[in-house]
Amino acid sequence: MYKISGKRNLKITLYIIFLCILLMLILIFLPSSKMELDEIPKEKLLTASMYKILGMLDEYNGRFNMDETPIENFVESFGSDENEIADYFDQCIQDFRNESKINFEYTRSKEGRVFESPQLSKIINSFYLMDKNIATLDINIVKRASKEKKLLYIEGVYKRYSKSPKNLILMANAEKKLNTVALILKELQCHNILIFKGEFSVPASSCVIFKPSPTVMERLEIQQILTQKDIEEDGYFHLYKKIN
Repeated sequence: MYKISGKRNLKITLYIIFLCILLMLILIFLPSSKMELDEIPKEKLLTASMYKILGMLDEYNGRFNMDETPIENFVESFGSDENEIADYFDQCIQDFRNESKINFEYTRSKEGRVFESPQLSKIINSFYLMDKNIATLDINIVKRASKEKKLLYIEGVYKRYSKSPKNLILMANAEKKLNTVALILKELQCHNILIFKGEFSVPASSCVIFKPSPTVMERLEIQQILTQKDIEEDGYFHLYKKIN
């Protein structure tokens, strides 16, 4: 009977060990490319860049509502005056793909303003809850986040909805999102948080001003502080809610 030499036997054993280690590394570092998205822990999806993305999303009448079927591929769209913001959003998507190690594809329309991806759309929509027939971001996603991730969420909001470099954030038909923003600003030690509603405006516009904490002021690079008088002087906005 042919006998395998001790030296050859050792080589085979080492080769088997090598294959086992390689398989383990593949399972550890590349699980998301093979796993169903539903199987990926939500914590893995809530990366730094995802908080920026969530902050930038448009929630006009909710991300979607009970009368609508969520568009499977839809991620986000931007206006013709938001090209620079769309570029920033594009970079956030790339950063999220690197951070999460999820191998998904996405497309950006020819004019650069519409983003689509079945995988990313599904991930984003999983963070939303139906509230009075409107899909709005689960506030606990942000409230339970670290201070840094709360700042990243506000950074995303400010990037798209601010009147930079002022302490003003303005949205249309997105009252629930604006309330979430106000509550997170409070948790970041901002004060005198005032929410205003537009008088007889179509679409319904709302805005929030706040006295930024030193950290928020530095992060958002705020240079001008508006007051209640500044907002109400033209008679368009009236005070709706105050959050101390």
